[in-house]
Amino acid sequence: MVLGLRKSPAPNGQLSSKERDQPNSVTKPSQRELSPVWRLQQSIGNKALSLLLQHIPHTAPMTTATEGMNVQFKQLILVLALQAQQAGEGMMWTQFEALSVGQRQSLLMQWYGENGDFTTAISTLPDWKQWQEMITSVKKITLQPEEPYSEADVSSLGVNQPQYQMNSAGLLVPYHETWLWLNYKGNKQGQAHLLQRLDRLSILKRQLLLHKLNGAGQLSLYQLSNNITIEEHLKQWIDWSRIEEALHAINNLNDQQVERQLEAVQQVNNTILPESDSEHDEMEESVDRDLSWLSYFGFEDQSEDSNQPVSMEQILQDPEKMFHLLFGVHFDNKKQIITVGNRDQLIDRFLEVDHKLLPKQQEQQRMQKLKEYGYASVNQLLMLLKITMIDILYHLGVTRKDEKYIIILQKLELLQGKKTPTRDYIATRIHSI
Repeated sequence: MVLGLRKSPAPNGQLSSKERDQPNSVTKPSQRELSPVWRLQQSIGNKALSLLLQHIPHTAPMTTATEGMNVQFKQLILVLALQAQQAGEGMMWTQFEALSVGQRQSLLMQWYGENGDFTTAISTLPDWKQWQEMITSVKKITLQPEEPYSEADVSSLGVNQPQYQMNSAGLLVPYHETWLWLNYKGNKQGQAHLLQRLDRLSILKRQLLLHKLNGAGQLSLYQLSNNITIEEHLKQWIDWSRIEEALHAINNLNDQQVERQLEAVQQVNNTILPESDSEHDEMEESVDRDLSWLSYFGFEDQSEDSNQPVSMEQILQDPEKMFHLLFGVHFDNKKQIITVGNRDQLIDRFLEVDHKLLPKQQEQQRMQKLKEYGYASVNQLLMLLKITMIDILYHLGVTRKDEKYIIILQKLELLQGKKTPTRDYIATRIHSI
């Protein structure tokens, strides 16, 4: 896996694709054609860099890689599109365009930093061979839009840590996806030694470990990531001490105990999955995310508990309830001018906090209901709410074309123009709340 610290940009004499195949050849800048960006820079001078950036949108080739990106990265992508075209790297660039918003953000931040280094991008060509390797690696990792901006990365602290590639062979969905994501985070956060220890686990022990970290309900990357993510210094870190504790507990089990516990987990998960048709089954890992994550750390017997709260998915599959959650009014009032609530309003509407109470009493009620419903924090509940809404809006609004969910998409301004909204487009809107 080629992740973590970006390597130093190639010098101005960077070889083209053909020249890389001839390791002994040396080509001076004067012997090859300069890219349009370099010709512009040479003609107007470095002091007119702002004029150069204004010129780029008129000279860059058409590219879909700018979709979902902020303005800074959009301009950077246009520079890269010119350079890729000039270097004959069209196929590589097509693969970059095919990445998700989160994957593109991750790759660009690894190479250019969080804000995008225009000086480096304009004055040097990327190492396209290394870019190809990074694309191959990052396309295996499921990343939400904006996730690369918030995730902690020790390279940004000037720490150079070794990388480790865990073996994912033998792991099927959803274990495979979550295992690769954990590997990605470990390399970002300087945990190569712990990754090696995790890699020694058998396939069954890996599966059981992921279930313990995920908590109650169907294993999903979304729930697992929210259960083991903590925030420090405005960045999101994986709680590696918690993973070490789970690893220690797993290593103390013999194979028979592992099989028995894993079978118990899978049986419980199968009983809580709702009956659904094949199209609804495509809603990836979105079932029962709101059940308590604590029980599976002790694998408590929940068979006698008949008072489980209605799942978040069941609530949001009622379009009228989702409408009220988002806009604070009943569905009958859909024709009036309405605005989307902020994060605090979403949380309080979902928990049904009584705003007639004093502020201190409201907070006590909020925390009490979080505990009753099994959420670890307000942030966890908010993230799960957003993820579940994205899934339901896409599958019931876009795929099934449910009339009421179409109205919700319209009110969220996601149906402007003739283009059908993608999941990423919906996610970008929901995560902006």
